[in-house]
Amino acid sequence: MTTQTLERPAITLGFDEIQAFLYAEARALDDREWDRWLTFYHADCPFWMPAWMMRTS
Repeated sequence: MTTQTLERPAITLGFDEIQAFLYAEARALDDREWDRWLTFYHADCPFWMPAWMMRTS
C-alpha cells in the first residue's frame, strides 16, 4: 500500500452500492469470468488464497 492510497479522501457508500458491488463480484465468479473478477480489486489490494497439497494414492 502506498502513502498516496492512504491520503485519498474516503468514499461513503450506501447499502445499495455495497450490495450491488458484492452481487456483481459474485456473478463474475459464478460465471467463471476470472478477468472481470480481477477488475474488482485494486492493484494495491493484497489477495491471498489458501492452498494445500493434494494426496494421490
